[in-house]
Amino acid sequence: MDERLRPVSIALLIGLITFVFGILWAVVLVTQHERIHGIFVESLESRKVSSGAGSGSTMAFAREGAEGGGGKMEMEMENPPQEEHENPLIEEAHERLTRGHIHWMGLGLVTIAVSLLLAFLNSPPGVKTVASLLTAVGGFFYPLNWIIMGFRTPSLGSEAAQDSVMFTAGPTIFFVLAGVLITIYCLLRGISQKR
Repeated sequence: MDERLRPVSIALLIGLITFVFGILWAVVLVTQHERIHGIFVESLESRKVSSGAGSGSTMAFAREGAEGGGGKMEMEMENPPQEEHENPLIEEAHERLTRGHIHWMGLGLVTIAVSLLLAFLNSPPGVKTVASLLTAVGGFFYPLNWIIMGFRTPSLGSEAAQDSVMFTAGPTIFFVLAGVLITIYCLLRGISQKR
């Protein structure tokens, strides 16, 4: 290994893993779309029943199911299934899962770019390691917030799902931003130095 890459080698590895996770998550979204959609529909229905905000047919289904009647058939006849993604919460949940894929791939590439740039700057190895690792760790964990938010959206609602990841999303954004800012500082310092 080139000695210049050694201080940023762990971040390069994390960046590549992050990029691969983005690809794999896209594969999951495409191959498991119906299953994920089913999970969202179940979450939405349980939210309606538990909050008492369900439609008459949903409540009739719950009542008939408890009495052992044919509630499912009754519900399907009274309330035909919605078109896929017709519900705004389910559509938003799918969008949030997709953003997880986009952010994983994008931040993986940012981590690789930052690490390679740092490798060739005349900065102390410790600074290179810290900046690249901040970018890598933040870039790996930030997209998970979108995925968690996506799965929570149908059951909690849009705002509550967003609030539920605020304590983890904030630090990961800060890590990425700090790593990029340190890299910019090192680059500007290198440009301003006399040869």
